[in-house]
Amino acid sequence: MWRVVLIGCVCLLGACPSDPTCTRNSECPAGSYCSGGACATECTPETVDDDCGEGASCSSFGMCVLPADAGPPPDASRSDGGLDASDLRPPCVVAGGLDTDGDGYCAEADGGNDCDDDDAGVHPAAAEVCTPSVVGARPADENCDGLIDESCAWNFGRPHWVTGLMAAGPAGSPNYNYEATVAPDGLTIYFRHAPTFGTGSSVVYVAQRAELDRPFGPPRLITSPSFPGLLPGLGVPAMDRDGVEVYFCADRDIYRATRTSADTFGVLERVPGLSTSEGEETPELANDGLEIIVPSGRRLLRATRETRSDAWSALEPVTFAPSPGLDFPQMNTPSLTPDGQTLFFYASAAVGFHYRIYRAERTAPGSSAFGSPIEMNALDGGVIEYFTPHISASTREMWYAASGGWSVSGYGIWRAEICRDGPCPTREVECLTPGVFSDDRLHCYSLASSPQTWGNALSSCGTGHLATVHSNAERDTLISLVPAGTYAWLGGYDGPGLGGLPDVPQCSQANPGCLFAWVTGEPFTYISWRLAQPDNNLGLEDALELGAAGMNDQPGSAPLSALCERELWPTW
Repeated sequence: MWRVVLIGCVCLLGACPSDPTCTRNSECPAGSYCSGGACATECTPETVDDDCGEGASCSSFGMCVLPADAGPPPDASRSDGGLDASDLRPPCVVAGGLDTDGDGYCAEADGGNDCDDDDAGVHPAAAEVCTPSVVGARPADENCDGLIDESCAWNFGRPHWVTGLMAAGPAGSPNYNYEATVAPDGLTIYFRHAPTFGTGSSVVYVAQRAELDRPFGPPRLITSPSFPGLLPGLGVPAMDRDGVEVYFCADRDIYRATRTSADTFGVLERVPGLSTSEGEETPELANDGLEIIVPSGRRLLRATRETRSDAWSALEPVTFAPSPGLDFPQMNTPSLTPDGQTLFFYASAAVGFHYRIYRAERTAPGSSAFGSPIEMNALDGGVIEYFTPHISASTREMWYAASGGWSVSGYGIWRAEICRDGPCPTREVECLTPGVFSDDRLHCYSLASSPQTWGNALSSCGTGHLATVHSNAERDTLISLVPAGTYAWLGGYDGPGLGGLPDVPQCSQANPGCLFAWVTGEPFTYISWRLAQPDNNLGLEDALELGAAGMNDQPGSAPLSALCERELWPTW
């Protein structure tokens, strides 16, 4: 088997050797020539001698060569009259350098300019490829210019309200959850929770999932012993590409720590020189850890360093090209794309103080200057306002906070798919008839009308499950399916589990801190009880039902219809 490389590094067995076997043509057997340190025997013949460079001739084995002992051909030895400039040999090939992937460009470490010599599709002359929207697809810098997907459009899918991440506040109070940050592996999320909006007091929670296409599990409060006195008002962490070095904001100072597990951090140390006179909330650490952007009132500031072990430079303003009509009273929560070229942030508009997400393109790699901010209108999705963006490269998602009917009261965490290779596909769950879609069409609700016990109802929903409730809008949709004056089973329970479900403590008015459990494992964070419920009457009520008056605990032996839910947790 033989192989031809257009730019001139032809290597036996598909790769150039680490130790050259030849440096000149005379060291090769008759009928072969020295190319890239190896003796090549077959190639595409030139048609006429004039196609060869000055002083060279077309050999009988179909290659432009200089006299026998002249060594490898010069840069222009494969010239075809200028019709195909890629035929020119790079200098490292002429000098006997190595081209491991056979794309005609030698590695940077070998005197060339190929930023990835293990991938023949990555070299300075390659076209930038817009990364497809599939799970696990990693953005690449195909043309070695330091940018990723720089010529690709920003497309966003339908916003998705995220359940299972809402930490429960005091009974009857709304939840305010915002500033979600996803770890580089996509399996751990941090978010800030304020039990009461506007008090300035908040705490940080962490939640995890086993796989990228599964919902997150119950949130847990970060209670690292390294944070005494700093948890109230603490911002969510900013992480480098490894997710190990993390930066927090607290009390107008920036702190640094090393992450030792999903929700445990080492000693928290204040970082000199990164504090400002105005309150920061969430800094942003660049993917390579060499740039940090710090919010400060009406502006964003940044600092840089040469290596991760160096001290940070002095803070300098991040500047934007003039934007007529835009005047931001507040800018916050910056988020950089992996190549550092695009900056997302949220800001309040001059009128009404409604928060919106903006993006801007850096004018040059490493510059503190960006172009005009562009509002991300594609994220509207029927919500009132949206803010605190976070770009997750590993999952191709934007995570953000928004107010809307399908999130909990107050602000909830949402996400949207990011597509760079074209419009995002429309995704929705298959809804059985009769059934009712959720607003995002990723959930479908139906009523299995045959009365049955709660234990039997567990298997009555087919490929779905007994419904779970996470918002007023979701509750109202389910109630619309229940005949007036009746109740139907939900997927909530307390006490002994059935069918392999874990046991949980029984709840009553005398035990207000107790929560039911959902059959899906999602956290029980939404409360809409019927008056004076739950009461665990006679100690027998261990299943959850729903009617027009609200949620109620009921003996699992009661014969009721089942409210079913089918859901599609997006995979992209």
